[in-house]
Amino acid sequence: MSPSNLVRAAAAALFLAGVVGVASCSDAPSAEKAEAEAGDYERGPHNGRLLRDGDFALEITLYEEGPEPLFRLYPYLKDKPLDPRALAQFEMRH
Repeated sequence: MSPSNLVRAAAAALFLAGVVGVASCSDAPSAEKAEAEAGDYERGPHNGRLLRDGDFALEITLYEEGPEPLFRLYPYLKDKPLDPRALAQFEMRH
C-alpha cells in the first residue's frame, strides 16, 4: 500500500471512530436508544444509517457479502453530497 493510501485509510478509520464515538456519547434516554437499536433510525439515500451533527451528516452502509464486510461512508453538508476529499477540512472534537 502506498504511503498516501495508508494515510487516507488511517484518516478514514480515525474519522469513523470519531463519528461512532460521538454517536455513542448521546444524552438520549435509554428508551430512545433501544428504539434506535431496533432499526428505527434515519436512513440516507443509499439506505444506510444516517448520523447527524449540525449541518454535517454521514451515511454509513455495511455490506456483508463475501469474506470481509465492506463499509461505505457518504458525507453530506446541509443535506447535499460532499466530496470526500473535503473532509480533510473538518476537525473532530469530543
